[in-house]
Amino acid sequence: DLHSRPAKHKYLKKVLKYISSNYLKISKLFSYKNKGQRPILFAFQNSQDYPFNYAFDVKCEGPKMDALFDKLYASIPEDKILILRPHPKFVTDFNFYLERFKFRNGSLPANWLIDDAKLPLSSAIKSCSLMISVNSTSIQEALCLGIPTIALGRGIYSGNNVVTEQTLDSFNIGKLDHI
Repeated sequence: DLHSRPAKHKYLKKVLKYISSNYLKISKLFSYKNKGQRPILFAFQNSQDYPFNYAFDVKCEGPKMDALFDKLYASIPEDKILILRPHPKFVTDFNFYLERFKFRNGSLPANWLIDDAKLPLSSAIKSCSLMISVNSTSIQEALCLGIPTIALGRGIYSGNNVVTEQTLDSFNIGKLDHI
């Protein structure tokens, strides 16, 4: 029955949206596909990690992770979907700073989604139009998959023109008009 398959697909999609929004509190399921837009992925790492602290040269009052969340909030346009992916081994660290951000701002922006980090990172990277990270092995994985990448910290890729290097102070995804 070829003609009933699209109807079943639409029905299943409605059911998944209903369950996601009412029970899982995910409001943007499938929305980036409907807009013909692929999301931006930010791959986080442990804020106490030496490479994070060494590579992420930012002057701020308070923790660097707070400054990072605040800059994302100020820099990501509302019409872009941002997926925040914590490092799977440091979800507690990520959630601590996420809760601090929500306390300062009231809630998460409507265009931000949290990835539960249960699927392989490569799946998340392949679905995005742009990946952002400070200094993480996820940068190398995105480069191997051909995904444009912004690096906010120093790493093996620094100075080689393989990523768009920005500082937190100069962070601007608008500089990448092709995304």
